[in-house]
Amino acid sequence: MSVLKHAGKQQVRLGGHLHLHSGLKRTTSAMARASSTSDRDLMKDSSPALSLDNIRSSLIRQEDTIIFNFIERAQFAKNDAVYTPDAVPVPGFDSRGQRYSLLQYVLHETEQLHAKLRRYTSPDEHPFFEVAAPLVLPPITYPPILAPCAEQININDKVMHVYLSEVLPGITTPGDDSNYGSAGVLDVLCLQALSKRIHYGKFVAEAKFRSQTEEYTRLIRAQDADGIMALLTDKAVEKKVVDRVRLKATTFGQDISSVPDTPTSAHTSESHCLLRTEGIWCC
Repeated sequence: MSVLKHAGKQQVRLGGHLHLHSGLKRTTSAMARASSTSDRDLMKDSSPALSLDNIRSSLIRQEDTIIFNFIERAQFAKNDAVYTPDAVPVPGFDSRGQRYSLLQYVLHETEQLHAKLRRYTSPDEHPFFEVAAPLVLPPITYPPILAPCAEQININDKVMHVYLSEVLPGITTPGDDSNYGSAGVLDVLCLQALSKRIHYGKFVAEAKFRSQTEEYTRLIRAQDADGIMALLTDKAVEKKVVDRVRLKATTFGQDISSVPDTPTSAHTSESHCLLRTEGIWCC
């Protein structure tokens, strides 16, 4: 997934492949204010974060988090009641006056707590709900790593849709085992990890822009979104990423028996689901 200078309409395609594709109308002076990052500690000093190697190192670690979270969620049934408003009465309502589902409630309350601890002041974190909780820790001032327009990019509504419609049915078994709390908490972990991994594409795009500034500037001024996506995309790297995730999903999903050379696959379905959503991993 790649993002470069959001300036208006966003378009997303998730499932087999996932991309964030935006209109591109920023000038060279606006682009010059942007930079890239890998880890939160590097965001205080953007110079080491300009390296794609640093960014990819962080992305690789995030892969592990997502895969293990999927495996943990797969231990419980799908539990449709967790996602159905009024199935589990909770003290929360959306802007339309409809009661939250249990997942929405757990996610909303989790984000309010995390917001107090500065989670969403970091440029690599994006909440699913609006957060207005007062900080209990002193604020951290981050340098303008991305252009100000990048703050407008938040596709968590689409992350939620794909998680509920494609990922969740792929990693869980149908049915209801009444483990609603466990399912909801693990769903939150999965969603947060996916959101971070997907939105990290903004930093990948910034790093690539700085490496080919003149070419990207020409394409942006021409509003050639397809040309920008073609320049951003590295098929060889994407294949390497998918192959790595395939190996991880297969390996982590095995039940290693007492005999070292006879592992058995205990989580085949979630491994296959990971590969069907391969576009999540391609930055």
